[in-house]
Order: sequence, then C-alpha cells, then structure tokens
Amino acid sequence: MNWSKFKTKIFCVVGFIVIVAVLFLVVSLPLALYVYNPLEKITKPIFEILPYPVAVIDGNQIITTKTLIADAESVRHFYESQDFSSAGLRIDFSTEEGKMRLKIKEKEVLDKLIENAVIEKIANEREIVVSEKDIKNEIAGLTDKNGSLEILEGNLKKLYGWDLEQFREKVIIPQIYLKKTIEYYIKKEENKGDEWNRMQEAKKKITENGSNFCEIAGSYSDGETAGSCGEIGWFQRQSLEPEIASVAFGMKVGEVSNVIKSSLGYHIILLDETKQSEKEGSKISEVKLKQIFINNGGFVKWIREEKKKHKIWVPMKDYRWNQESASIKFQNNQLETKEQQLRIKSEGDPIFY
Repeated sequence: MNWSKFKTKIFCVVGFIVIVAVLFLVVSLPLALYVYNPLEKITKPIFEILPYPVAVIDGNQIITTKTLIADAESVRHFYESQDFSSAGLRIDFSTEEGKMRLKIKEKEVLDKLIENAVIEKIANEREIVVSEKDIKNEIAGLTDKNGSLEILEGNLKKLYGWDLEQFREKVIIPQIYLKKTIEYYIKKEENKGDEWNRMQEAKKKITENGSNFCEIAGSYSDGETAGSCGEIGWFQRQSLEPEIASVAFGMKVGEVSNVIKSSLGYHIILLDETKQSEKEGSKISEVKLKQIFINNGGFVKWIREEKKKHKIWVPMKDYRWNQESASIKFQNNQLETKEQQLRIKSEGDPIFY
C-alpha cells in the first residue's frame, strides 16, 4: 500500500468528519434553543462551552448563552446562600412553584442583560463615558462600606460566587452607565410640566396654609401612597433613589422637603422618625418617611421609549421580546398567566422582593 495515498485518505476522512461535526453544531445548537432551555441540566454544559446568541441587539451586539447561564447561576447562588428563616421567609426551588419562580427570575436576568446593553448604546450615542476613574471610585466606595477590599471580595464570593473582576463587569460598569444616563435625562430630557406645577401647589398648601400632610397625600399623590397618608416605611440610604437619599438623610424629624426630582417622578418627603442599629460592628442609619409622589413617566418611561427604537431578536424557545412593552415575555401565554398568579400570592417568598 502506498503510505502517502493512505495518509491522504485518512486526512480526507478526518476532514469530512470535522466538517460534518461543525455543520451539525452550527445547525443543531441554534435549533436546540427552541427545544431546550440552555439553563437546563442537559444543555447547560454544552452552551457554556459553545456560546450561542440568546439576544441580538441591532444586529451587532450579542448576549450569549454563556453570559446568561453565568448570571442566572449567580442569582440562584445568592438566594440559596441566604438564611431567610430569621425573617420568616422561605426559599425552595425544588417544588414545582419553586422551579417556576426560578424560571421567572431567569427571565428577569435576560431582560436586565438586554437593558444594560441598550443603556450602554444610548449612553454612547450621547457621548456618555464610563472611565476607569469612575469604576475605581465606585469600588472604593463599596470597599469603605464593607470595611476592606478583602471583606468586599469575600462577600461577593459568598453571595454571588463572583470575583472582583466579574463584579466590575457585571454590576459596577452597568450601574455607572445607568447613573450617568439618569443624570443626562434629568438635565437634558425632562420637562417641568403639569406634574411639577401640581407638586409645587401641594408644597404650598403644606407650608403656607398648614394643610395636613396626610390629606395632601390623599389628594395629590399617585399610587399606594395616596391611600396610606403617604407612609412608605423605613429605609437605609442605599435603598432610596440617590436624589431622595441625599435630602432625607440631611433632614430633621418632622421636616418637609421641597419638591425632589428623581428618575421615578416628583416627590415631597416628610421625615417621620430616625433610628440606628448595629450589624457586624457597623452602625446602620435608617429613616422612616412619608411622601407625596407624582409619577411623570420620568426616566422609566423615557428609557422604555428609547429601547423601542432598537431592534432586538431573542432566538429562544421560552422567551420573546415584546416590542410594545420593550421587555422580555414568556413565549407561552399560560406561563405569563402563571407568573402573574405567583406574584399575587408571593407573600413570604423573598424571590419577589
């Protein structure tokens, strides 16, 4: 036998097998996204090694199965690493409802990944830049809050399974883009219309006419605060919108603020009480607030309209992009209905908090 010819045949056979295998992967794996969720046990190892698109934004920005799997796993890790029993809450992903709750949370992860990508695009279009200095300042602030860089890194590992670099890419940078885009919106896009005038009228009635805060909240406020005398409860600084926190933590008990603009709308807040508690050697300040709130659509509405301007394709079996709401929805309408039912009866389940 001619050894040279034999080697040529072997190479041809091997080459043919490789081509067939590549074609199989190229054709079958995208189809698998319509048959299996990439987060399921049988498919997850494959889609971690061979990342395929789960969302494409404007044809040039891709979110892959690898990213979705990693972020969904970090969310699951967070809930499973917490002890909610002391707060009277439960977490159990082993039941049918628990699996559905986890699936809802996975949908929210995909929605957030798309939103982060779109906000970065919106920011870049408006020449909004996130610098290394911005990132370092944000990490420095978190380091101070945690006590040291080692403690911060330990908490990230414990809560999410992340190292600092992963936290930087997945959370810090998107948060800075969001913050700067909100600042841009408040400065450039927002108009002081009827809502602003109504809030100024409410403030005048409180300060000049001595009207009762509860009554004004009932007459002027949008949402649940209208029926609760404006009471919204206790908050730590990081739990409040930055614009509200900067005012609330500088007020005296009983004091009423001027009209505050935030990404949510317009607020007038009353500082009802303050308290301090201690956790792991650190003092935690909290404020109890009442508010009058008018939703002007604000940043949330603006960003939703901006998202609608982008073409988003979600090639997955379970999820679809809804252009009208500019958000991820379940492909199956029954799952959409089930999600609403679970949210209604979610009391005591921390995954919906």
